Amino acid sequence: MRLRHPVRFVLVPAVALMILSVGALATSIGSTQALAATGQSTSPAVQQLLIGETNGYTFPQDIDSYTAIAGALPHFVMWFQSWHEPLFYSGQQRGIDARNVTPIITWSPGSDFSMSRMVAGAYDSYITAQAKLAKSWKRPIFIRPFHEMNGTWVSYGPDKVSSQTFVAGWRHVVDIFRRLGVSNVTWVWSPNVYGSAPNQKSRAFDSLYPGNAYVDWVGLDGYNYGHPWMSWASLYSSSYADLAALSPKPMMVAEWGSTATGGDEAAWIRDAFLTEIPTDMPRIRAAVSFDRVAESDFRINSSTAVLAAYRAVIARK
Repeated sequence: MRLRHPVRFVLVPAVALMILSVGALATSIGSTQALAATGQSTSPAVQQLLIGETNGYTFPQDIDSYTAIAGALPHFVMWFQSWHEPLFYSGQQRGIDARNVTPIITWSPGSDFSMSRMVAGAYDSYITAQAKLAKSWKRPIFIRPFHEMNGTWVSYGPDKVSSQTFVAGWRHVVDIFRRLGVSNVTWVWSPNVYGSAPNQKSRAFDSLYPGNAYVDWVGLDGYNYGHPWMSWASLYSSSYADLAALSPKPMMVAEWGSTATGGDEAAWIRDAFLTEIPTDMPRIRAAVSFDRVAESDFRINSSTAVLAAYRAVIARK
């Protein structure tokens, strides 16, 4: 999904599989150090998430608004943050802490970013400052940097940098955090699903993967745009299989959404999370819904039927 705004928020409630929303999103559940620190179950969970097109100072209200719509307080909250901003604002931190949820930050550099210059050290002072900021927040933080790295719509995509440069850049960021002793960050690596966007350039996931030593969770982004209508399985199956073979790490769907054009969106949600994922994609431990109007209306309350399906899924234990 292409970014239109630097900051968006996503929320997630508790359940049996984890559903989220996108604009800025992510959630995760499974047996990792960060999840253990939150006191959550290590079994698969469906969680929700919310996105708000507001700045960090109204962040607590975004969480509360989502909770009212979804009918449950999220365990995770996700948002997009650009490299022209700090990793998080104090308002975001206060909102998270007051509600005791886990943040997932999609850390997106922006259109003027150069991966090659970053590898050469041009952004080291900024990265170092954000690593210290992350360390100062004494709670588990999920960070999803350089998302959809196999898409041509990002400044670090396959039409702009080589696979080797991308991998070197990812490792460079993680190494800086580690040198500073940052131990509360969980790193999420999430490409776009194969061939789901018209201007996507195919590149095998393995050429862009930084390695298990540099990744804690793996993820996928994918949307049913309705032209043609695609089931969850047809959208995700091949990418899921490759990702599962590539890495043993916990897996999330870091961004998902479906249009209502061309099919039954409510049925699509129920089939995906009650049948297709648990039956055919058991490695998935979290899913983030893009809860906003973009190429289509992906909101969890885009219709009464869609909201009912969404709430039914997150209510499953």
